[in-house]
Amino acid sequence: MNDLLADDRINGARAGDPAQQPAKRGRKSETPAQRLERLLRQVQDAKHAAREADQRKNAVVGEALLLESAEDPALKMRVIEILRRRVTTAQAKADIASLLVGQGPHFT
Repeated sequence: MNDLLADDRINGARAGDPAQQPAKRGRKSETPAQRLERLLRQVQDAKHAAREADQRKNAVVGEALLLESAEDPALKMRVIEILRRRVTTAQAKADIASLLVGQGPHFT
């Protein structure tokens, strides 16, 4: 029992003793401005990743619809109607027209 009391891990070290504090990992403390900049960068990175994920999802859905509409004339007409209504910019219309081969004149 005396061996336990003599052990520094049990009774020798106090909570506030600097010698017993864990070593810092070489990372310098950051100023509030640096922290804000780092956090804003992380938010921007997360937004960028979310945008890229949405673009990939939209590309997959669009490709599936185009493939299916190539085999189903009724679906193809519905897709064309939707694209006429939703696609508004000249560049987007040109992009869509190039995807729907033979449907270009309908989008001008």
